[in-house]
Amino acid sequence: ADQARFITASSGRTGLFEAVVARGADPAALSALMITGSAGVGDPERFAAFPTDWVFDVYAAVAAGLPSAAARATFLDLDAGLTVEAALAKNRPVEDSGAIAAAISSVLEKNADAVTRYRAGNRALIGFFVGQLMRELGGKADPQASRKALEDRLGAS
Repeated sequence: ADQARFITASSGRTGLFEAVVARGADPAALSALMITGSAGVGDPERFAAFPTDWVFDVYAAVAAGLPSAAARATFLDLDAGLTVEAALAKNRPVEDSGAIAAAISSVLEKNADAVTRYRAGNRALIGFFVGQLMRELGGKADPQASRKALEDRLGAS
């Protein structure tokens, strides 16, 4: 109900919504994305003026696995003048398993004392490790995948 009110609150948002749905977007997922995008640019009416292609391309990226935080950042970058391709490339999570493994190795090496405490039972440190990994990868790591990879690596002695 809140999503519907948000979409229908202005003719610009309604028009954008209808145009993107006409291209094949799922209405429920799109309304959530439009709320995220509007919050990202800070002005729902400025967001409503985005070209249909931009919104559809970001919608397609989210449908393919782009996290909502990355979608929000992508809309912010679009608002700042980047192309869709550049904004998506900038905000797409790191998926290269080699790069992630190398970053995990670096984080664990730099934080040997925390590794020892984690392995001694202080499981709350996993959040610290995820944060360090996110920093190492420039904020482009998927937090859930990072947590799993770190737990796997920390479980191995």
